[in-house]
Amino acid sequence: MTDQSVPAEAGTSAEAGQTPAFTPEQNEAYKKQLRDEAKKYRLAKEAAEAKLAEIEKTQREAEAKRLQEEGQFKTLYEQKRSEAEKLAEQAKRAEPYVEAFREQVKKRIEAIPEAYRPLVPDFDDPLKTADWLDKNAAMLGARPFPNLNPGAGASTGSAGGSGTGAQVNEAQVQTLMKVGKMSHEKAVELWMKRYGK
Repeated sequence: MTDQSVPAEAGTSAEAGQTPAFTPEQNEAYKKQLRDEAKKYRLAKEAAEAKLAEIEKTQREAEAKRLQEEGQFKTLYEQKRSEAEKLAEQAKRAEPYVEAFREQVKKRIEAIPEAYRPLVPDFDDPLKTADWLDKNAAMLGARPFPNLNPGAGASTGSAGGSGTGAQVNEAQVQTLMKVGKMSHEKAVELWMKRYGK
C-alpha cells in the first residue's frame, strides 16, 4: 500500500534482489487493514443481498396482487406452481441428507449405555434429538456408577449384595425423574435395572 512506510534499508535490499523486511508491527498493521477492508466488503455484500431479496419479494407480491386484481388466475397459478416445484425439488435433494443425519443420531443413541437410553426423549426432529444428545453428553457417557450402598454385600463388592436386592435410593430416583422427564415408576425400574441385581 502507498500509505505504508517502508524502512530505508528494506528498499535497498529489494533493489539487491532480496525481499524487503517489514517489522512485525508493520505486518500486523497491514494484516489488520486487509481484514478490516475484507469485513467492510463482506458486510456491504450481505447488505446488498438482503436488500435484493427484499426487493424481489416485494416485486413478486406486487405482481401477484396485480394478477389477482386483473383476474389472471392462470398466470398466478403457474407462478405458484413453479415455486412449489422448486421447493419440492429442493426437498427431494435434501432427503438423503436428512436420512443420513437420522442414521447418525440413531447410532449415537445406540452407543449410549443401555441403562441410559430410556432417558433420551423421542423427538420427531433429528436436529432436536442431536441437540439434546450434545447438551446431555456428559450425563449419558459410559462411566461406572458409584457404589451407593457400600454396606450391602461387602464381601462380593456388588451394589446388590448377595442376591437379596438393593434398597432403592430415593434421591437418585428423583434425579432420574428430573433428568429423564419420566414417571416415578419408570425411574425406579431404571434404577433397579442398574443397582437391584
